Amino acid sequence: MAINQIKKCAEVALYRTAILNDEISRLQETGRQRTPGQKEGVEEGDGDTIVLNTSAKNKPRKV
Repeated sequence: MAINQIKKCAEVALYRTAILNDEISRLQETGRQRTPGQKEGVEEGDGDTIVLNTSAKNKPRKV
């Protein structure tokens, strides 16, 4: 029984990794398609979605 639970957890982890790798590839492709003069910012979207805001100015943040 424990082995089946471990197997299921591993399958879920591999599935999530595949989804994240796909999302990273799509985001990288979007970045390649931008013109060099555009600046981008990242803002939070709904849930786990990241939305690129290309109208934001990249300013250093004070920490």
